[in-house]
Amino acid sequence: MKKKCLNCGSSISEPFCGACGQKSSTARLNIRQLFSNAFGHFFSMDSAVLKTVLDLSRNPGQVAKRYVDGQRVKYIAPFRYCLTAVALMMIVNALFGKNAGYTHVELGAHLSPLELKFQVVIIEFIMRHLDKVTLALLPLQALVVKVLFRKSRFNYAEVTSFSLYILGHMSLFGSFLVLVLFSNPELQISINFLFGVVYGVWAAIGFFGERAWTTFFKITVASIVNSIIAFIIILVLLIPKIQDMKEAVNAEDSQTTSVLEDLEI
Repeated sequence: MKKKCLNCGSSISEPFCGACGQKSSTARLNIRQLFSNAFGHFFSMDSAVLKTVLDLSRNPGQVAKRYVDGQRVKYIAPFRYCLTAVALMMIVNALFGKNAGYTHVELGAHLSPLELKFQVVIIEFIMRHLDKVTLALLPLQALVVKVLFRKSRFNYAEVTSFSLYILGHMSLFGSFLVLVLFSNPELQISINFLFGVVYGVWAAIGFFGERAWTTFFKITVASIVNSIIAFIIILVLLIPKIQDMKEAVNAEDSQTTSVLEDLEI
């Protein structure tokens, strides 16, 4: 009597189901199996997660090219990879952002306590929302890259896949930096910026196949355009925050003036 696969219901006679790939014998779950299935799959060399991370670290342009050329099972889908990496970075920033913020950094001895507080709030606001704005602007950035590399064989969707992989891996690297350099935000930002430039150009050379200096120029232009638009959006988002702070300062000044007047009386 042939067994039936407990996952898809197909008849099986081999150690693995020919329809879905699940093992033919599945015992009841225990704690060991639970963790083995989770972490064993993740750290296995056959894991799409690990292979995607490793290959994006070694040859990012080729990963995107292989994916758009049809190797879809080998790697995690670009949108899923990017969304997961950005979400991870948001969680890391939420947990360690306070320590990695600028509250413990001397922004200038010449600033008054009020000015210092104002500057800290603005910088922390930018750091907290930068990833979200960057992710929201990715379709526009991909469009700019597509226009700059319009002679390439890739269409807009394929260039967007490339951009998703790059942003996802840069976010993953950013999360690592926050964990390692949470006590030194200035160094963290410098390394992250340098990595973004070098990694983006390196990936684009491998994907589009153009000369290094030409690719560097085009990626730089795309980054500048994207940065300007991101700055404008963040500035618009900051306006209500700035107005609230001004109102709080005015209220504090009025209260101080009232107390001084009472003392004079």
